[in-house]
Formats: sequence, C-alpha cells, structure tokens
Amino acid sequence: MKKSEAERIVRYAAHKWVEETEQDLSSAGEPSFYEFREWLLERWSNALDFRSTMGPNNDAESWFDDELGQAWRN
Repeated sequence: MKKSEAERIVRYAAHKWVEETEQDLSSAGEPSFYEFREWLLERWSNALDFRSTMGPNNDAESWFDDELGQAWRN
C-alpha cells in the first residue's frame, strides 16, 4: 500500500472509531492509539503495510492524533 493511501484510511478510520466506540473526546481521558490500532487492523488488515522512515505505527499515530485534536501529545 502507498503511504498516501494508508494516511487516507487512518484519518477516515479515526473518526469512524470515535463514532463506533462512542469515545468522549471532551473528557479528561485521551483516546488510545493502541485500541484504535487493533480496531483498525480488524477492518483494514493492510492499513499499516507501507514504507516509512519513522515506521508505519509512528506515522499512523501522528495522523490519528492530528485528526482527533491530540497533536499536542507528539
């Protein structure tokens, strides 16, 4: 998979995950990338199969945080 394709999937999936798991982003808790990653790979098993200097997990976590307004954590 191309990195740009994976980015589109991860960014889209982050919002679907919030909806499906009823995450409360306004609470003090932070959304868990690792819980999201498990959910993501159950639906798109190849979503993290791309080449990356930083590594697919790091890129995906960055996109996830960015989409959910958690980029300050990076």
